[in-house]
Amino acid sequence: MIVNSVTSVLRCFSDFVSFIVKYPFSREGLTRFREITSERGGLYINDLANSAIGKQLLQRAYEILSEAIIRNSITDDPDFGEDELLAHYIAIILAAHLDRALWRRFADVESKRFSSRLALEDPDCVIYLAKEFGINAARLRDLDIYDENLALAFDVGVRVWDYLRFMPRNDPYWKLVNRYLLKGWVLMTYKDLVRLVEEAVEKRSLS
Repeated sequence: MIVNSVTSVLRCFSDFVSFIVKYPFSREGLTRFREITSERGGLYINDLANSAIGKQLLQRAYEILSEAIIRNSITDDPDFGEDELLAHYIAIILAAHLDRALWRRFADVESKRFSSRLALEDPDCVIYLAKEFGINAARLRDLDIYDENLALAFDVGVRVWDYLRFMPRNDPYWKLVNRYLLKGWVLMTYKDLVRLVEEAVEKRSLS
């Protein structure tokens, strides 16, 4: 289990199991997934149906996948504990064997689930998870470009190359020419940063 000086002071880590279930594709979620599968002697899709717990995991993964594709949503099962984390990874594996369009739809729903929860977190947690997904972000007040007038409109800065890597496509709002760029930092609100993380989660879900 990952515990360090940073995560120990973030409020979103007050309940570690809750955190990894909310954010299964975070570094902590992936690490815990690997730990659990190692503790259980590995996780093999073809063997899951041979055990009671395996059947439960497959059923839950199927529920997650089906709801995502049919209803464009995913309802959490709080009673499933850490196995809910496993079910999300199994669902991704199952989705990868479907038509590419269905896989993309599932990844899109997973990423929106992720961002809807991240939007409720405090700013430090948003920035922490953004960095986990390769987005170099910092509070505007911590940058040498800080200005009180800028602070009225923006919360954070994102390095321009990370912005270009994860910005949503085919939307004029996100075109770099329409953004405030200063000394290599693209300035934005926390809401926009969460949206960038959503794109990063979708990319990871499809990798």
